[in-house]
Amino acid sequence: MLADKSANIEFTNKDNFCGAIVMAKIYSSSTKDVRIFCKNLKGEICDNPIYINALKSYLDKHKPIKVIFEGEPENSECFKMLKAASLSDTKFCQLYKLDKNYKDKARNLGIKLFHFLISDGQRLRYEYNGDTYQATCNFDDKDSVAALNENFTSMLNFSTPL
Repeated sequence: MLADKSANIEFTNKDNFCGAIVMAKIYSSSTKDVRIFCKNLKGEICDNPIYINALKSYLDKHKPIKVIFEGEPENSECFKMLKAASLSDTKFCQLYKLDKNYKDKARNLGIKLFHFLISDGQRLRYEYNGDTYQATCNFDDKDSVAALNENFTSMLNFSTPL
C-alpha cells in the first residue's frame, strides 16, 4: 500500500524476507528506472522466489536497469537473467563491477559501502546491516534518493562494464 500511494514514510525492514518483499514492490511500482549497488545478487534475499519473479517481471517490461556489483557476481538465477537481458539490449540493462581501487580508497578514508536499490528518483531500500538485512526503506524520498543517485554515479565512474 505504501508503494502504491508513493508514501513518504520511512520504515525499516527487519529481515531477508521483508527485504525481498520491499524490493519486489519497488520493481513492480517502478515506471522509469532502477539502479542497484549490491554484493553479488545471491543470498537469502535474491534467492527468494518473490524477488526473482519481481526482477523477471521488471526485465520483461524492458525498463532501464543499471547494476553495480561490489565484487564478483555469482552465477545466480538473478545474475543469469540480468546477463541475458544485457546481452540482448545494453540500452536497458547495464551491468558493472566496482573497481577494487575505489573500494580500497573508500576503506582507507573510513567510508563503509552500503548496498542499496533506488527507483524513479523517489523509491529506496538502503541496507545498513548486511548481516541481518536490516534496511531503511521509503517509497517517496526524493532527497535521499538524489544523494544515493550521486553516490551511484560516482561509483559508476570507477566501474568496469561486465
